[in-house]
Amino acid sequence: MKPVNKNQTFENFSVNDGNAWALAALKTVIKDKNYYNPVYIYGEKGVGKSHLLNATINEIVELNKVVFLSAKELTVEVVEKIMMFDGDYVLIDNLH
Repeated sequence: MKPVNKNQTFENFSVNDGNAWALAALKTVIKDKNYYNPVYIYGEKGVGKSHLLNATINEIVELNKVVFLSAKELTVEVVEKIMMFDGDYVLIDNLH
């Protein structure tokens, strides 16, 4: 499993016109996981996608069961385990 960066939060995320919608979507998902399902955040390298994902995890991890993966870890075996996972959220980083 990919380690979560506890230092990346919504409070220290630099919001701009290019990422404000992604921030709002993820905050909405935290309130209601069925509102956007799935959420796919994409953009150029360095625009804050991983920061937003870590911030989301940091918000939800205390109240929910979470799986956080890098795309490299997304294999058939892992997919099978996720399908049997009795959690609330599955988050995947760096899915190219």
